[in-house]
Amino acid sequence: MFVLLACEEPPARDVDYRVYHQMINDAHLAIYHHDYELADASFKAAYNYVPRAFKHDYLKSAINAMRIGEEEQAFIWLDSAALLGITEKSWERDTAIYRLTEAEQWSEFQNKFPDLHKRYKSRLNKDVLASVAWLDSLEIAFQESIGTDEEITWQWFYKTNHDSLLALIERHDGWPGISLKGDNTMHRENQWMVLQHRTWEDFRSLDSVYLQAIIDGELYPHQYGYAYDCHYLNRVFSAYHRKLKEEGEATEATVPDIEFWFGELTNLSFQDDKIKGLARPEFETNLDRKKWGMPPVRDFLKFSSSGNEVEIIIE
Repeated sequence: MFVLLACEEPPARDVDYRVYHQMINDAHLAIYHHDYELADASFKAAYNYVPRAFKHDYLKSAINAMRIGEEEQAFIWLDSAALLGITEKSWERDTAIYRLTEAEQWSEFQNKFPDLHKRYKSRLNKDVLASVAWLDSLEIAFQESIGTDEEITWQWFYKTNHDSLLALIERHDGWPGISLKGDNTMHRENQWMVLQHRTWEDFRSLDSVYLQAIIDGELYPHQYGYAYDCHYLNRVFSAYHRKLKEEGEATEATVPDIEFWFGELTNLSFQDDKIKGLARPEFETNLDRKKWGMPPVRDFLKFSSSGNEVEIIIE
């Protein structure tokens, strides 16, 4: 029987995690087409390729293994997900989790889960965690102080965040990623990345750091895409609204042409009427998505839970 378990301290290997993400996308496509055996093979190929996988992928592969009757492998992968920080909230959000919770080994997994999670927490870098916690507390303090202190402005907040991030990157010779601060929830990590930059130029100045982090498996590709889209579209619409303010609401001003964006945002419905038709040709977008380790647009949309990007990105 072919059994895989995530190594707690994987040996260093010269791999490119963009290849891994393509393999995982192949597995998701196979599940989408109900070819669960092919999905299982794709998950196994991906896990064989890298020294450390991602917790959400282990959860998906565990559920898929249950579909083909591989319960032993499913719970080995679930253990691996726990060792990488999966939480109860994470698996409760998956509508197919019943395939695991109804299995005989589920109660055994629940009994050992606290110890597995404790082992995960013990391996995280305390300096990085403290730095991230300080940045989080800074955000809270800023929200409470805005309007009460003339020196505490959005400009001050973003500059302080960005300067602190640069210091953290320098201390750890690269992006403080998953192996140091853990595999955090998608939404929280997305927002955290956006808040660390004062300007579009600040964000883009770290492109080489982000790309290396993706290649090394320290950053999810879509997290870069989300932050990119937030900064870029904020820039685009800020220019649009400035023009409206200058020329009045009756102006014929239109949204400036969108040079490039990844289509990773999930909250653009209020701008749909202005965005439709402005995206680049799909094949061009896919070339850049591939460079950053993201699946093609149409594949992403199949797996997106938001469901409101289809008309925005695909002409």
